[in-house]
Amino acid sequence: NQLDNMEKNENNIIEEWTNLVTTNNQKFEEPRFRIYQGRQDIYDLILQMCDRASNIIYLVTTLNDLTRLSYMGLEEHFIRSLKRGVKIHVLTDIQKENMSDLESYISVIQVKHLKLPTPIRFLIIDEKETLTTTSMDESMSLRTETDVGLWTNSTNFIVALRIFYESVWDLSIESDARINFLKTGRIPETFRTINDIEEGYRIIREMIKKSVNKLDIMINDLRNVTLSYQDLEEATEKGVKVRLLTHVDEFNIENLELLSKKIDIKENLSEVDLELVYKDEEELLRIYPLQETGRNIIWSNIIQHVETMGILYEDYWERGLNLEESKVIIEKNKIISMLIKIFKDKGKEVFTKINRNDKIKSIEGIEYKFDLMITRIKPSNQILCIEITNEAEAFNKILKFSTIKNELSNAKLILISLKGFRDDEKKLADLYGIQLIQNSNISQISEIILNLK
Repeated sequence: NQLDNMEKNENNIIEEWTNLVTTNNQKFEEPRFRIYQGRQDIYDLILQMCDRASNIIYLVTTLNDLTRLSYMGLEEHFIRSLKRGVKIHVLTDIQKENMSDLESYISVIQVKHLKLPTPIRFLIIDEKETLTTTSMDESMSLRTETDVGLWTNSTNFIVALRIFYESVWDLSIESDARINFLKTGRIPETFRTINDIEEGYRIIREMIKKSVNKLDIMINDLRNVTLSYQDLEEATEKGVKVRLLTHVDEFNIENLELLSKKIDIKENLSEVDLELVYKDEEELLRIYPLQETGRNIIWSNIIQHVETMGILYEDYWERGLNLEESKVIIEKNKIISMLIKIFKDKGKEVFTKINRNDKIKSIEGIEYKFDLMITRIKPSNQILCIEITNEAEAFNKILKFSTIKNELSNAKLILISLKGFRDDEKKLADLYGIQLIQNSNISQISEIILNLK
């Protein structure tokens, strides 16, 4: 039966067999690797590779090597490649003593500056071949045999090298900007993205060390930057004017007060999670969060960008709190936290609601905010509106309470001071039915509130 079926389907079987054989006979070329030795052979290979390029030529080498290659006619090969529509990028180390040798190349192709720690060379042609030299004789001889290169057409190797090259190219300095810096001493204006938060913090520490005149810093927590207070103090000892905007809490207030003897410090009240370092009005680093990538870190010395962020810093600084004001708020929050803890423990049969930093609406619909609002069972759902004050603010708060008391139905206004009230303040509060509590003991304050009539 099987033979009969095969005979009936003879033509189909032959066709399938032919396709199978054809597929299996497709050639798979193994990647090749070759070692070339001797400068003359390597330069001949470089020129041949450039002539084979159809899309891109990426080259990294020293300026001396470019000069030697020019003797071999590299510019002419580049020009022919450009006419075929090939994109040519060259990365090289541009220094003052050799920048004039680069002029013939700059007029033809795109060149950028890259500081090379050692003389190296690698050439990428499309995604087809590459030549790599990691040990190179920098003499001007064209006959040296110590020049050795590895050629390969390995796709994986070429793709990895190309990705590396393109990332370095994006971060490198344009040749015109580099030459202008070498001639004038002015740092090239540039804009750089930093991908690692630790690298960002390292640059911040470096900027602080290099500061000369002025340093404006906005950092959420100095401990995250592993930046010691001594680093900032050392900057002031060099004559640098330092301003620091940071978050202040009960854990760092004492250290910040000590540091404030050397630098200007304010608490940053902005809700925007932005960190910024603005150095000598000429460079800045800013860090802000992104939902997808975590954090976006930018370093720049572009004048317009630097000036804009400087204006932004001034706005944050003007709205910041000085440390004395921050200290008052911290103390107030500690008192409120302690009172809430006591009331939740002892006031279960007295209070129905205990809310921090809550609002109450007046008869006319205006909202007023208080440090602590407590609803008590008797008198029927009366709301205790409580504020903590210090000596400097007490009189003004009593005046404020006096103007809004009649607008708040079923509310009792209470003002607490650890230091006490003056006689004129007591008389004014008594006149408007405002409850004053003066005591330095939190437990006793809570007992007074618990037992209010």
